Amino acid sequence: MMRFVSCFFTVLTLLRLLGCQTASHADLRMEIVTLDVGQGSSTLIRTSDGDILVDAGTDLSEESLCRRLRALGVERLELLILTHPDDDHIGGADGIVEQFDVGAVWTNGASSESECYERLTDALGKKEIYQTVVQAGDGCDLGNLQLSVLAPLSEKTENDNANSMILLWRCGDFGGLIMGDATERIESILIAEYGNAQLDVDVLWVGHHGSNDASSEAFLEAVHPRYAVISCGAGNVYGHPDGRTLTRLKAADAEILRTDLLGEIRMEIYESEIRLATVQTSEDRGE
Repeated sequence: MMRFVSCFFTVLTLLRLLGCQTASHADLRMEIVTLDVGQGSSTLIRTSDGDILVDAGTDLSEESLCRRLRALGVERLELLILTHPDDDHIGGADGIVEQFDVGAVWTNGASSESECYERLTDALGKKEIYQTVVQAGDGCDLGNLQLSVLAPLSEKTENDNANSMILLWRCGDFGGLIMGDATERIESILIAEYGNAQLDVDVLWVGHHGSNDASSEAFLEAVHPRYAVISCGAGNVYGHPDGRTLTRLKAADAEILRTDLLGEIRMEIYESEIRLATVQTSEDRGE
């Protein structure tokens, strides 16, 4: 139990293994799906005790996101986490709340004057779902997942990338960091607050869609990720991911996985390995 404070697709034959043994599917401990929502972000964490969705893409990808979740067999979300109220992270959240059974909602406490935020608050009000404001030190356990909030370090009310919620997940010997839109300044604070040992993970969801204002050399040295996941839209007007960020990730020996090139990115977490696969869907994501 938690503790709180049809679309056509082609599976590409990508397989990467961590560890020395090949596990059977019966040994699956957790699955993480980085959904292809164009120039936005949405990540589904699936455990034996329920599902968690981190961010909900853009308003243009809302319907395709909801259809994809249903195609994956999602009916209920134990937890909807919104790292910060930028439209490319909460754009589809009102549809998620309306179309799925949502147990709880975590936010960083910031608000926005955007139409997306207004639709979200209306949808939450109609279902009488209250937002739980979280900060560093909060977390939950669900199935084999241990999820911790590393930032913001205190409650924030301003909608700013620097106030983005940052999540650390652990499952057995493996772990990952979901950075939201956190920037280099926040990365430096994380290093000072937690140290390299706690930040050392297998998978990094790269901050701010691969922008040059995140993923500094010092931070990558601390995290030392084997995989770097970048959620961004093909040919986006922001130029994400920035070439300088890609250079730093390559220098850190991280394997770069981009939704604009690969589509949906799945990670199956076993006791001794992580298996990867990508899925290209025929959905219009509104890029």
